[in-house]
Amino acid sequence: GMDQYKTHGGNDRQHYIMLFDAMSWKIDRAKGSQFIPNTGASILGGIQPMVLPSIMGQTSFEDGLFPRFLLECPDIRKTTFNKKGIDPKHLQFWEKLVLQCTKIPLEMNEGFCKPKILVFDEVTSVMFVTFINEILEDSKFLSERAKVFIPKLITYFFKFTGILHIINEMCRYGELKSTIISSDTVSSAIYLTRYYMGQVSKVLKLYGNSRVNISEDLKVLIQVLYDLKISVKGGRLYLSEIRNKYNNVVPNALRIPSDNKTLSHMLQKIGLETGRGTGGFACLTWEPEKMKKIFSKYNITKITDVTASS
Repeated sequence: GMDQYKTHGGNDRQHYIMLFDAMSWKIDRAKGSQFIPNTGASILGGIQPMVLPSIMGQTSFEDGLFPRFLLECPDIRKTTFNKKGIDPKHLQFWEKLVLQCTKIPLEMNEGFCKPKILVFDEVTSVMFVTFINEILEDSKFLSERAKVFIPKLITYFFKFTGILHIINEMCRYGELKSTIISSDTVSSAIYLTRYYMGQVSKVLKLYGNSRVNISEDLKVLIQVLYDLKISVKGGRLYLSEIRNKYNNVVPNALRIPSDNKTLSHMLQKIGLETGRGTGGFACLTWEPEKMKKIFSKYNITKITDVTASS
């Protein structure tokens, strides 16, 4: 078992970190030591966004544990249920691919797994060097927290390259026929690496002090106001227009009643005032600078999908 320190404190964190490079383990316990020459782990899972910062705190940035994970922070989208399963032909393809990979001979050397070497040719070597220099140059403009992910993402580039090469070889020949990596494979690996670089930026926003937590209904309301800014006339926006737009994008159970009391209360929660316009109709008083601050405060550009998913 791991973390089996009952009285003296401590943990096996360093062993977890070493898993990334599949390094050998020597585990010391009261009853003796254990040596594991070949290690490795595939970890796949999810975690609530608000919980992540408490699990992966500052120490995880400093010792490199957090950057060892590939991060995915998908946009909020409308969720639907579909009873249709995975197409059998796709399952068969996947099963065949895994089976072919397990048939690749595992060569041992004095108890250690002997790695198979894949190589870049002259063209792909230039592609690799150019890409690495580009992301190292880009890293100069990243935050200190984001910078710690770059070395591991470079390592992931090589892992992506190897995985894609194996998949391509198995799909074409049913075996590992060549060890020379193609330019298409490198291009795909570069694309994946840049994608996950972008995901890091999204995840790190969860650690920012500027993040403001508000209820989902208010998120939708702010998005609606942003969408209706072109409808403002004379510094006013009719509450009826806001309500109609809001009710069109939320489920029936969350719709605002026809009276203006509920909507006015919601607007007050985000610091906005209402009044009466031409003809005595209830309006939102639209102050450009105040609205701009609200959109910035609640990071309006990052919740544009909320209206479609609520």
